[in-house]
Amino acid sequence: MTIKIMRRLMPFMASAALSMSALTVHADYNLPDGVPNSFSSKANYTLFETVPVRPMTMSANGQHLYVLNTPDDRVEIYDITTSGLTPSGSVAVGMRPVAIAQAPDGDLWVVNFLSDSISVVDPNAQRVERTLLVGDEPRDIVFAGPNRDRAFITTAHRGQNSPIDPQTFTPSVGRADVWVFDSNNPGNGTQTSPLEILTFFADTPRALATTPDGSKVYVATFNSGNQTTTIHEGATDDYPEENFHGDAQPHKSKIVKLIDGKWIDSVGRDVSEQINFNLPDYDVFTIDATSSTPVAVNGDGAPVSGVGTTLFNMVVNPISGKLYVANTEANNHKRFEGPGLDPEYNTTNRGDFVRSRITVIDDGAATPRHLNKHIDYSHCCAPTGNSEARKSLALPRQMAISSDGERLYVAALGSAKIGVFDTNALETDSFIPAESSQIQLANGGPSGVVLDEARNKLYVRIQFNNGIAVIDLNNNSEVQTIAMHSPEPENIAQGRAFLYDAFNTSSHGDSACAGCHVDGDIDHIAWDLGDPTAVTRDVPGSWLSRTGIAILLPTNSTVNAIETCAIIPFNLLPCAKEESFHFNSLKGPMLTQTMAGMDNHGPMHWRGDRTGGEAWYAGKQPNDGMFDERVAFAGFNVAFPGLLGRDSKLTDEEIGVFTDFALQNTLAPNPHRHLDNSLTERQAKGKEIFFGGPDGDRLTDITRNCSGCHITDLKGNEEYGVEHPGFFGSDGRYAFVFEPEMLKVPHLRNVYQRVGMFTLHDTSVQMEWEGKTYDMPHFFFPFTDPKETGDQIRGFGYTKDGSVGEVATFLQNGAFIDYGPITLNLVNPGGFQPYVEPGTWPSDLAAYNQEGFLKYAYLAITNGDYFSETNPETGEPVGREELRSVEDFVMVFPNNMAPIMGQQITLSANTSGSELDRLFMMEERAAVTEPRKECDLVARADGLGLLYDPASNQYIASDLNHYSRSALLALVPEVTFTCVPPGDGLRVALDRDLDGYFDAIELAANTDPANADSYPATNSWWERIWKWLIG
Repeated sequence: MTIKIMRRLMPFMASAALSMSALTVHADYNLPDGVPNSFSSKANYTLFETVPVRPMTMSANGQHLYVLNTPDDRVEIYDITTSGLTPSGSVAVGMRPVAIAQAPDGDLWVVNFLSDSISVVDPNAQRVERTLLVGDEPRDIVFAGPNRDRAFITTAHRGQNSPIDPQTFTPSVGRADVWVFDSNNPGNGTQTSPLEILTFFADTPRALATTPDGSKVYVATFNSGNQTTTIHEGATDDYPEENFHGDAQPHKSKIVKLIDGKWIDSVGRDVSEQINFNLPDYDVFTIDATSSTPVAVNGDGAPVSGVGTTLFNMVVNPISGKLYVANTEANNHKRFEGPGLDPEYNTTNRGDFVRSRITVIDDGAATPRHLNKHIDYSHCCAPTGNSEARKSLALPRQMAISSDGERLYVAALGSAKIGVFDTNALETDSFIPAESSQIQLANGGPSGVVLDEARNKLYVRIQFNNGIAVIDLNNNSEVQTIAMHSPEPENIAQGRAFLYDAFNTSSHGDSACAGCHVDGDIDHIAWDLGDPTAVTRDVPGSWLSRTGIAILLPTNSTVNAIETCAIIPFNLLPCAKEESFHFNSLKGPMLTQTMAGMDNHGPMHWRGDRTGGEAWYAGKQPNDGMFDERVAFAGFNVAFPGLLGRDSKLTDEEIGVFTDFALQNTLAPNPHRHLDNSLTERQAKGKEIFFGGPDGDRLTDITRNCSGCHITDLKGNEEYGVEHPGFFGSDGRYAFVFEPEMLKVPHLRNVYQRVGMFTLHDTSVQMEWEGKTYDMPHFFFPFTDPKETGDQIRGFGYTKDGSVGEVATFLQNGAFIDYGPITLNLVNPGGFQPYVEPGTWPSDLAAYNQEGFLKYAYLAITNGDYFSETNPETGEPVGREELRSVEDFVMVFPNNMAPIMGQQITLSANTSGSELDRLFMMEERAAVTEPRKECDLVARADGLGLLYDPASNQYIASDLNHYSRSALLALVPEVTFTCVPPGDGLRVALDRDLDGYFDAIELAANTDPANADSYPATNSWWERIWKWLIG
């Protein structure tokens, strides 16, 4: 058989090939004879930006180091010798492993973030023995309990593999889960048997730590917040503002913070009476690991508050028992980026928007220690690499502590350094930041550390080169550098640094994009980052929109269909006034948006103000004008000097490389959607309403249905050959619905991440009538009376600023409701019927004759039957049932990745029942091609990789043998099946380095399947034997 693929045969060709690989994620691939041509499209790498939590562990005997190769979905095994680390094996696990720990029996437990699974690996046999299915986005693992044989694993309170009701629409419930397994009897696959699933009153958890005796386990909330929230613009007191140039700015919402028991806005006003919830800010919890069934201490985990905004990792002092928590603290209560020349408030976040800290917890009391207290934040912005920056430590991650409890090693992800602290000096805040107390690394992005006291070595996991650094602690020097195989193209690896590297992207050396865009995603809070010195710009296409012509164009027009007061009187319908056609200097609070899934979605930011469009010409799909994502992302370059405090923007080449990285980043699948991509009856009903009802003509807002703005097309722009086709709630255009300024229509793929606030804060307007006080509604939500909702886990919910706590509340916006008797059903007959509890507002018109209340007179009729109608069968308000069904659909909104992607299972020859049913479903989903492919199904039989071919219903191995399902299961004791992203299958299963030679062929030739520069010599003796063996 002939291997038909072009090879790099000459040195100059090798250079050219490397250059080409930097331009694209896809490989041009020719296949061996007998392999389906469809496999050629599977030579790919899909980026899911993932920073591990616990990326290494040392064997109990100190002879081996086990390291997660996260982008390659593997555990790399190294022998520890006097001369350093020597590779001795590699085991494929689940997708994007982020934590590893060794059980008492010697097995390795690997936490797979995207697979929602645990791979239990036998390190001696170097194979996966079993796969445990757990909740969504598992992140960390420790072993604790009487014999340290209980595994504790953090997950989100959701996921297709979790038996727990996610209670998506229930306020005041915890959403941080810890799964506990008996490592001696954990079950397998769909028969996974946790001892307990503990739920804590917090958002998604991340890190774990255990006391030296294993009696207690500490749980850290990942995005714990900082007791800030947003009051919607419809409820804020009007405080007119101008920018530095004297231009009036639209009215906006505002961020408020709980300070000494009072909710205070950015100018010091107490607005506590408007706040409708409690925000306890629980950061760290404690589990009693020794009881017969592990339980939360004191029933609620004895939560500790005041630790930080984003908590990354923890370690316990083995002598004092004090807990150290690596975290960052957000400064989002302060307004503005840029030089801070606002004439009234004169504040800015430039160079000081997050601070890197270690918080010391002692007996339940948290004491934060700022790692960069040497920085003078009143001055900015010196050239990068200055003396102040050289002392800084940014974005602390994993820590290691000496056995005597006196020395703490901190991996500073944003600084290419390890911070070394005397623990007493850290606790007393007497340490002095200095380069002499830091270990400089040859490569940037340290994310994990393991201390080897027997050899006085420190092993450091490095992100930027996907490697390991060995540090000799006798002189703090790097004595060995290992770069593990990475499937990532060169441009992705290079661009990553601009997300995390604070030393090169900020003046103080402590600020990076990842301060807000945590791991390329979100920090779950809002920021008010307008620049009062910026000039006003026009929205793309606004010249045409101002004329009123745009509204007459079809909804698929490339010109924005914006309601304008030029042709629609404002007192009849919502319309955009002149100021709404501008990108104003002061934009108000806006939630951090994800840096994943940006490609093929047009302009960026909530306002779409990062754009290539012009006022006179918006552009057209797929990559023209405002739809050019590369130009849009380059618009973020202003944030380097304006927010990070860099002395200048990145060069065109640098921002270009950063763009390469960012546009490849992909969102994880929706964890609420059924694995077979089906919908429940209520979700299907919500989808029907979203798309305009059975006939598609129902207008759920005043001028169109939900999908009229939120364009949803799973194949969007596919006809143009774009790399990431699909529109998932947005095709990149703008819209205006009751907003004070124009906004880009947002995508809806990650709405589920915002669950947990369940609040709409009050206006400050109250009416006194007949001895009773009434809270008056928002103009935006004319029939909504916000209620006290008690304790909540988040301070921010939905929409641009996070001020709306539920999707159902957003859908009660005045644009989406049927006003019924007020308009004789003429205005929005397809809208949602409002529901008002009788007595919410006075029914006596005289109440509204009081000065200032005439505009609320419409409320006098809300005691009528129309506003209190319920479904006699369910007792639910008629309109609310529809609202909830749409909300349910939005929670399972389709994504770039099908829900089956990442899922896996380990089976054997005697597998039956639900285990085999899961494999049948995985094969079924791998065969789907319309409207898009859902996954490539790969299998791993010990060291042999196989790729499923739906056409023949067979598995094709890297040794070119073909197997039926039953034959494969009989081949080895256990086979692990994983659904990987469409296009990644060939790389994952057959050709790890994509050099054109399948892995089994390389192993037979004694070349390295993980090194594209190591491949068999053409027409060698082994190739002639191979041809003879396979006929």
